[in-house]
Amino acid sequence: MLAPRPALVTGFGEVLERLEPVAPAPGTSVLLFVPDFGCPTGAVYRAFDARPHVPLDVESVRLLIAGAQSRGASGIASGELFNHLAAPACDVQPELLAVLTSVREAMGPTMPVHVTGSGSTMFALAGPDAAPRVRHVPVRVVACRTI
Repeated sequence: MLAPRPALVTGFGEVLERLEPVAPAPGTSVLLFVPDFGCPTGAVYRAFDARPHVPLDVESVRLLIAGAQSRGASGIASGELFNHLAAPACDVQPELLAVLTSVREAMGPTMPVHVTGSGSTMFALAGPDAAPRVRHVPVRVVACRTI
């Protein structure tokens, strides 16, 4: 059984480096924005492979993790997160870009919104009180409390 700890995974998934968990700030929640469409994972990865190669800067990821760990209870700075599959997902499912733009505009610049994995769900580190901001956007909003 895998230990319930985060890991930095590199290579083709064969290099696994266990990390210490990053404690979220008390009361931190994650808002999930779920549109009524999906993104076909295979097509998103093919679109990713067709783009010019952007190597993962492992040292930047290590700095992101170290920064989050050093902040202690304030945890991860959402504006520093990234997903190299977001743009290919928007290429494959253009409606995702429109919805993502609408959610980002509704949430405002202080609450960055990110695409999860190969899409189409999006997330923001925000309290459930922020959910009404997106009531005009065609997404289902799910609030998840971190522990």
